[in-house]
Amino acid sequence: VPTEIARAAPTPYSSRPALLMEFVRGRTVRGRITELHSGSAPPAADAVAALYEDLAGTLGYLHARHARPRSAEDSRDLPVLQAALKRCGEEGWCSEATQNRIAQLGRRLDTGQVTLCHGDLNESQAILGLGDRLEAFVDLDHMRMGDPASDLGALVAHALLVSPHVRKELWGVPAPSDEELRITGETILEAYRGHARVSGAQWPEFLPRVRAYAWLRVFQLLTEEGDPRNSSLVTALTKRRSELLEATPLTRLELR
Repeated sequence: VPTEIARAAPTPYSSRPALLMEFVRGRTVRGRITELHSGSAPPAADAVAALYEDLAGTLGYLHARHARPRSAEDSRDLPVLQAALKRCGEEGWCSEATQNRIAQLGRRLDTGQVTLCHGDLNESQAILGLGDRLEAFVDLDHMRMGDPASDLGALVAHALLVSPHVRKELWGVPAPSDEELRITGETILEAYRGHARVSGAQWPEFLPRVRAYAWLRVFQLLTEEGDPRNSSLVTALTKRRSELLEATPLTRLELR
């Protein structure tokens, strides 16, 4: 558990206080992916996917360990998704078909158990140690009790939706191929499902929530105006907003 060293006043772009936390040494998953691409030949698709496997498996284990029944006091995410869809429609940056598709997925939100969630999971928040094994999750200022599908959805969003559109521009490495995306997606879902102990009967109910949260994460990134931490990512995604919002990678790659 990271130790807080110092606390400052809220920043102009957030109501949360600025925190100085204990430093965790290591490479991020994002950094390791860029290292793999630094060789003379592109890395094998399964080498990249393996970096996500330990991350997703550990996430599933932690979610299962801290799961509890939902209570009336737990936060609800459907209103957040509905507000994002409303803005998307009013400002004209997603089609009616896209709104309907995501709204249908969102009907399953706020159901099922809650667990301890990272709240802002992506490749830069996972620290690797020896042998590229997951060492720590960092940047826990959004941590909360929430739907476990929210963390998995955020990871899926970054790996399968965000990365294909911005990896070359922001990471300086080629965008993932369809083969890499398919293997990565399969690896994430299988590793999480196995460690979280989601049964075969539960998965058809759980996966649509993962999809809904993946889109909620995309909307959050597209509307993070004024936050300098993600300004380059927001700018890159906004330039490709129409193409991004029409993408359906789990369906196209037949990931279930």
